[in-house]
Amino acid sequence: MTDAIRVLYVEDHDSDARIIQYLLEGCVEENFSVEWVDTLAKAIAAIHDHPLDLIIADLGLPDGQGLSNVQRLHEAAPTTTIVVLTADDDGADAIESIRYGAQEYLSKQSLRRETLIRTIRHSLVRQERLMTAQAQAMTDALTGIGNRRAFEREMDRRLHDFRRSNVHFCLAIFDVDFFKKVNDAWGHDVGDNTLRVVGRTLVNELRATDLSSRLGGEEFAAILAGCRLEDACRVSNRIRGTISEQCRLQVKPEFSLTLSGGVAEVQVGDDLETLYNRADEALYSAKENGRNRCMVHDGKGIVPLESLTAADHRTPILHS
Repeated sequence: MTDAIRVLYVEDHDSDARIIQYLLEGCVEENFSVEWVDTLAKAIAAIHDHPLDLIIADLGLPDGQGLSNVQRLHEAAPTTTIVVLTADDDGADAIESIRYGAQEYLSKQSLRRETLIRTIRHSLVRQERLMTAQAQAMTDALTGIGNRRAFEREMDRRLHDFRRSNVHFCLAIFDVDFFKKVNDAWGHDVGDNTLRVVGRTLVNELRATDLSSRLGGEEFAAILAGCRLEDACRVSNRIRGTISEQCRLQVKPEFSLTLSGGVAEVQVGDDLETLYNRADEALYSAKENGRNRCMVHDGKGIVPLESLTAADHRTPILHS
């Protein structure tokens, strides 16, 4: 027996809810597990409580009306398939609901089991293909981690959360020291393998809530969610050392590969460019001060990582 398709049905009319449950649970071709809630708030709570394969939602709810319901459900569950049901048969709403994140639109007036099941099947397949295409568009082809597009998208999301809810995060940028010498001495195959090890180790050293990405060439970034500057500095220095060790173990034992890093914490008024520039300035300072180290931009200037917690750590060694 195949795993059940986990369905959340959002509907405030008891009679309509019973009909949909009857149509789905009586299907012999598919196995559905249906949860019914009658408000948008309950639906969003259910989304946060457990994973879902499909959301079937009415456009008219006590606490939400129209296409805004689709938008809010899509924001809460961006990877979950959404099918809209409504009492109206409005083609304009059908198109708009898809633009807001739904895969399909069905009118209750002409609903039959075979129509509903076919729509669900097609919607699930389209959503899977969409998620695959989006993942590929956000993935660096060489290393398999996030690319610059994924980095920019996550930065926008984290900045939004910081502005709305004061959820702090830090940005760390890493650059492989003298990477050109790796290619010159060992060839581009070894150079590519080195970048793969850097990317793989970066992922392994981060939490599931963080994002690792390759920004281009030998430059990598880590977005550290819910992290303050001192913790981000310790994490970044550990990552730098672990990557050097793994390159020796996985690429060539004689490797003495090192990385430089720059770290900055989000501040009020930041956008992607200002936060990135502070971390990049710290990285540049690490390069200028001997490489194989992390430097920190504390918002006033750049300090070495080891002096961040010192009593005079607010005295910058290089002003931005």
